Amino acid sequence: MSAIQQRIARLLCLFTVVASVTHGQETAPSNAAPSDAAPSDAKRSSKRSDQFDEFITQTRKSVVVVTAADRRGEPLRLGSGFLLGDDGVVVTNLHVIGRGRKFRLQLADDRFLTPVAVLAYDRRRDLALIEIEETDLPSLTLSDSDDAEPGDPVASVGHPLGFRMSVSRGVVSGKREIDGLPMIQVAMPIEVGNSGGPLIDENGEVIGVIARKSGDGLGFAVRASDVRVLVEHPHPTTIDRWVTIGALDPKRWRPLMGGEWRQRAGTLIASGSGRGFGGRMLCLRYEPPPVGRFEIAVEVKLEDERGAAGLAFHSDGADRHYGFYPTNGKLRLTRFNGPDVFSWTILRQISSEHYRMLDWNEIRLSVDGAKLSCFLNNHKVIELEDDGLARGKVGLVKFRQPGAEFRRFRVGSNLSSTSVDPERREKVLELTGELSPRSEPDAGIIDTLSEFSREGRQVLLERSKQLENEAARLRLIGDLIHQRAVQRELEPLFAGEDTDVDLLKAALLIAKSDNSDLDVQAYLDLMDRMASEVSELTAVEDSETAKLEILSDYMFRQLGFHGSRFEYYHRSNSYINEVLEDREGLPITLSVIFIELARRVGLTVEGLGIPRHFIVRFVPKEGEGVLIDVFADGEIITLERAKQLSDGLLEESHLVRASNRSIIVRMLRNLSGVASRENDLYGVLHYTDLIVALEPSSAYERRMRAQLRYQTAQPKAAQEDLRWLLENAADEIDVREVERLLRQLEKATDSSDLPSSN
Repeated sequence: MSAIQQRIARLLCLFTVVASVTHGQETAPSNAAPSDAAPSDAKRSSKRSDQFDEFITQTRKSVVVVTAADRRGEPLRLGSGFLLGDDGVVVTNLHVIGRGRKFRLQLADDRFLTPVAVLAYDRRRDLALIEIEETDLPSLTLSDSDDAEPGDPVASVGHPLGFRMSVSRGVVSGKREIDGLPMIQVAMPIEVGNSGGPLIDENGEVIGVIARKSGDGLGFAVRASDVRVLVEHPHPTTIDRWVTIGALDPKRWRPLMGGEWRQRAGTLIASGSGRGFGGRMLCLRYEPPPVGRFEIAVEVKLEDERGAAGLAFHSDGADRHYGFYPTNGKLRLTRFNGPDVFSWTILRQISSEHYRMLDWNEIRLSVDGAKLSCFLNNHKVIELEDDGLARGKVGLVKFRQPGAEFRRFRVGSNLSSTSVDPERREKVLELTGELSPRSEPDAGIIDTLSEFSREGRQVLLERSKQLENEAARLRLIGDLIHQRAVQRELEPLFAGEDTDVDLLKAALLIAKSDNSDLDVQAYLDLMDRMASEVSELTAVEDSETAKLEILSDYMFRQLGFHGSRFEYYHRSNSYINEVLEDREGLPITLSVIFIELARRVGLTVEGLGIPRHFIVRFVPKEGEGVLIDVFADGEIITLERAKQLSDGLLEESHLVRASNRSIIVRMLRNLSGVASRENDLYGVLHYTDLIVALEPSSAYERRMRAQLRYQTAQPKAAQEDLRWLLENAADEIDVREVERLLRQLEKATDSSDLPSSN
């Protein structure tokens, strides 16, 4: 029996003991005279009140502060939980910890608890059980009965509005069915932060878990019996499998010496202080470097120049390795022979005019036997020979408290620098010299510069730092160069038959248009690797249905992909690379991954863009198709359920396969909606540009783009869209209104009466 199973068994045994004690309690005779009973009842009432106060005091020791993190690892939401039994189990709401996220558990005495696994969770009942490392802590017991009646006194301890360990008293006001689930209605103060806290009765037993509020002084709790169902049917998920948002690829990276390593949109972020001397912490690549001469490189940016972070090589997986890194504005090459400063040797420390303070710097190492050559932004800064350490693993290292970010880590026999090539830089400088931040970007020059996308963007960003008053315009031009380059990659994907479109690559290009550092091929390789693992699992199956079940179990159970209910409107949910990393996304992005995985293993799954939701349909070679809600962990649904998901708007026409083009356009419209909520006009314009590129005959998008171009001080481009509408979509627009806008724009252009682009 596993340790987890043993803990569950002990919890179940505890429930049995509680039940026998409760059923064995003495009760007053039903035929006692009222006059005889009154004095005795008064004493009992006073005694029960004192006991209730004591139970509340004890409850405070068992209540846990639960803090969940956002996508950047920062505290986002505060809630409550409580210890159950003596074997280290915390009960809370699922919405408090969030799917796939890191969370912290803290007791009233400020001790932090160490989560080991999520023993079980129920999205519909909004419950989660968490196993912790610590045991023999003050804990609560569940009531054996759901017989709470209106008027029964109850109390809860939680953290409303961030006020820790606050006590709320009230009474049971009824039993209600909410969304098909029986719940306990209570009349007591319920605020943000109470969620997940225990609802206790006069016996000090937990009769429910606070789950939601509804109006002033009214709340609802999930019944204790629903918690017991989870305890009796555990599905343990270890924390390293549970946390998908920001988690490193365990098959690629191995963190050592503590600290925190996480990833975000292709960037590795190191924070905190490691257990090594000086806060040293390592993150090593599993793959060894090439035999013989090899190079390693990475781009690094320090949060504070007092910090230090860079490359590690020849590591023994413990305290011995070399390190090349920036620190205090200088570059240092060090040999670490042991755990403390007395076993460290600084081989060389230099200052360099090529170092960019608090900015991205590329550091690169060439290792040829004992000969070590160190480069900074493509300039050799250190060269020496040292054979103090033998070959070993390569990776990243960070020291001290300030954080650091890493991107574009590479290992190879002969790496080319990612720094801007001098000749290409000169060409870009020549081309950008013809651009003025005071005028509208010239489309011809933008097209030419799109061939120098990275160099062009970098040069323009440097120039923007020198011209602070015109920085917004320069950034726009740089983004246009990059976005135009992405658009030129995206358009050819849709040149042929729709069924031939590489849907995953198209979705990745959307994300790349907002993140110029995104490595599209790396995520295509990741998908192929995932598909290879599914193929191995399905190799012995002939049934398509069985293969579908294995695929669904792999994606949702083993890898933990799930719908984002915590930060639904976050842009990351629409970036397919981040959905692959975090394993959390929107219905449409999760569907794209499911469709692409299915295609790679020989199954046909197609997208269905129903109103207000996106689902998929499995189409077997024989038999009828099956509807699947990927957002709900791959649940197979009925047509009636699909109608419910679309708020009753579902029609037969919506059950036709969504084309790959329409899927990408829908993803772009989702991003446009998020940008609109954030008042990001340039973002809305960018997504509209891409939609127009894919659907050039869309009058709606053309009309929208004209308005956006005018608002971002691009009047000539806005006029082009208005003229196109008059020539190509006269039957879809108000011609007089468009003509009026065109005259207004022409007048504004002549008088320079244009909106500011800042």
